[in-house]
Amino acid sequence: MIKIIEKYDYSDISYLVQTINNETIIEEHEVRCKSTTIKKDNKLYYLLFDRNYELNKSVFNYINIYMDNLRKAPQTKDKTLVALKYLYSFLSIFNIEIKEMTSDEGAKLQTFLFGYNQEGNDFSLSFNSVRSATSVNDYLSIMRTYVKYLNFRKHPLLQRSGKRQTLVNAITGEVQEDSRDAFDINAKEYHRTQVPKHVTLDEFKLMLESVHSDGDMQLECIIRLMYESGMRSGEVLSSTFEDLKISTEANNRDVYKLILRNRLSNHSWQSPKFLMKIRSKEDYKLKDYKQRGYGYEYVYISKSLYELILDYIEKAHTLQQIKHKKNWFEYCVADSVDENFKEKDNFYIFVNSIGKPLSNKTLNMTIKSLFIKVEVKLNVDGGKYDGLCHRFRHGFAMYQINYNNTPLLLLKELMRHKNIESTAIYYTPESSTIVKIKNKLSKRLYELIPEFDLTKRHF
Repeated sequence: MIKIIEKYDYSDISYLVQTINNETIIEEHEVRCKSTTIKKDNKLYYLLFDRNYELNKSVFNYINIYMDNLRKAPQTKDKTLVALKYLYSFLSIFNIEIKEMTSDEGAKLQTFLFGYNQEGNDFSLSFNSVRSATSVNDYLSIMRTYVKYLNFRKHPLLQRSGKRQTLVNAITGEVQEDSRDAFDINAKEYHRTQVPKHVTLDEFKLMLESVHSDGDMQLECIIRLMYESGMRSGEVLSSTFEDLKISTEANNRDVYKLILRNRLSNHSWQSPKFLMKIRSKEDYKLKDYKQRGYGYEYVYISKSLYELILDYIEKAHTLQQIKHKKNWFEYCVADSVDENFKEKDNFYIFVNSIGKPLSNKTLNMTIKSLFIKVEVKLNVDGGKYDGLCHRFRHGFAMYQINYNNTPLLLLKELMRHKNIESTAIYYTPESSTIVKIKNKLSKRLYELIPEFDLTKRHF
């Protein structure tokens, strides 16, 4: 039997592999596939080394050339590197060539990814980390794409079972069959049907009162952008001076907006979703970058919010220019991509207390503190995974439905979704709303057939 013991060493994972016979350790060795990143010539490279510290050239080419040509986001590359590290660790432990993997070994890989402490007929696992079915399938999906890249067409990871996948329509609730077959090697998932609770109007009011009384202009700007305009936190944090716009549109009225777009200077947390990824400054000249819906998007904001952001910029950036000038000028300068921008330098709007761009980690901690302060209930996980920031975007959606009676198709455009199923997921009515609708339905029903109204019957 082979016993595999997971080990942590300086935040890195390795595996102690023991060959055991009659409870006696016959052989023991360590498997460590080291993954890392290096920056050279202003480009980040993703590297994976095998147990002999030799560079895995296939992984290098896949992530740094193939995925780069497809303009994959840094977060996607990070996750791919992790998944392929697990794949090659598994292959090294069992001395398997990826091209020669069998169906049984593919099933063994799935067990390995789950990470449960368990005893098998030919191997046992002693792991610290345990993964959900969703995480396992995410890793398997990455591995499948990589196997396709290697052109292994009959690989067990690519084999389909012939059974159709069942899907639930997000709008009608009907159970439907997907036209694609399920994969043989796939973990059974139990999907959570309830998304994180949205920020209600009353809760938003409490938060505004709190940040206003504290004089926290930065946090007020941010939660207003997320709740009033439905912006994601990454979109807020990537906003720069030149993205703040006034334009004259219909009826000669001034319209206020924020332009969303990616820049080479952006950090990983400054990423407008679903927009063109930038690999070099030459990309700014491409027609695609100037095409709305792919290169850029925008959201409308109110005049009062526009003026509040300007007040914040003047106050915060003047202070940081004095207190932390070096940080402010070295880290807060963003690429300028607008030919009409007249200033010498472009800066990220939201800055932290030491003159650097505000990070998602700091914002999440600040938002969590705000939730606790005004006694708004946290998510089940305490806001660790189901981001609290995203609950403002849910609140934007529910506000549009409850107070503006916004049709779903229009809400899809306001939320900048590609398909209406994504928009439907955001409909998360409160229990009180459901009860009110049910009572209204019952009342209307028995107005039509009053002879069966139980409230008027006498027993």
